[in-house]
Amino acid sequence: MNKRVLLVDDEYDVLSAYRRNLRKDFVIFTAANGADALDILRENDEFALVITDYRMPKMTGIELLAQVQEKYPDTVRIIITGHADLQLAIDAVNKGNIFRFLTKPLPTQDMHAVITDSVELYRLKTSEKELLNKTFKGIINIFMELLQQAHPSAFNQIKRTRQLGRKIAEELGYNYNWEFEISFMLSKLGCVVIPADIVEKLMEGKELDKYEKKIVSPYPEIGYELLSKIPRLENIAKIIKYQNVNFDGSNAIDEDIYREKLPLYSRILKAVNDFDFHRQSGRGVQDAIYTLQESAAHYDPDILNALSYVAVTKKTHNPVISVGYKELKIGMLLVRDIKDEKGNLLIREGTELTDMLLMRVFHAAKVRKIKEPILVIETYKNQ
Repeated sequence: MNKRVLLVDDEYDVLSAYRRNLRKDFVIFTAANGADALDILRENDEFALVITDYRMPKMTGIELLAQVQEKYPDTVRIIITGHADLQLAIDAVNKGNIFRFLTKPLPTQDMHAVITDSVELYRLKTSEKELLNKTFKGIINIFMELLQQAHPSAFNQIKRTRQLGRKIAEELGYNYNWEFEISFMLSKLGCVVIPADIVEKLMEGKELDKYEKKIVSPYPEIGYELLSKIPRLENIAKIIKYQNVNFDGSNAIDEDIYREKLPLYSRILKAVNDFDFHRQSGRGVQDAIYTLQESAAHYDPDILNALSYVAVTKKTHNPVISVGYKELKIGMLLVRDIKDEKGNLLIREGTELTDMLLMRVFHAAKVRKIKEPILVIETYKNQ
């Protein structure tokens, strides 16, 4: 349990007394002013609690705790002063989101009780956050495994477009975040309910007939329905819903959602999805770009220009290497099928390795010999 406590006061005797009486049960740090306190916070692991005097030179306790709230939101914050008044208490709560407001003098046993309560509050906050994060990541992993098992070609297309999307975001100066990553990772989730042969044709850049287009076209909205009711995935669901909508709104799902009203990541997905389709159909990079430019109204012009630049000017190639199965790593792209010595297929070429697929190979190697060498591209270096 995190029991790190930072006490901030410009009175040396006060700090010494608290340190002497509290260090048995807590890990006590002290600072004589706000600047020193921020240095201590920056140089150490996260603190469970910061208790600060209100009246200090250069930086008040409220100003200090406001910065603590911004930089370390999980840390519990308490202000203590010998000059209590109602307005000070209101400011402390509004500006620093204070857990408690205390007045001097405060007996050691009372301070001990306050710190005990605060440390427990911190534990509850961080435990709940950790649980939610693990649950959230678990849901994402389940969806990804489901898609990979149902449609490996769609899963591999995601890997290609995500790398290109990152380059576009960087070129335009956007700081892609977790929403960007998950939007790309789950962009083809709706394909899980579509027949595999139709999805395969789409991901290989093959033309679909009228019947097949009707079946496959709703996959973004299916993905939206699967994700929109999951907490924290509402925005991602919208990004996925609008990923195939033309920038000019000529195929709009909702009549007022087009141009800049389309989510930014939807616009990036639209461009890279269409570019990848043309590349998989056999067109060269420049030819695929020209094809998109012929329908330029369908794309955000800034994104189309950035795509043209990163796909042509900044294109890089990773070498194919030979490895043994024990050298396989998450993110490597298979250039050749992984088979056992009898020719049984374990993982198909074109698949990007995940932890689950590595487990499959290592488990198989316990009972049969894996055919080596295995040819891969080390795409994990670019993740």
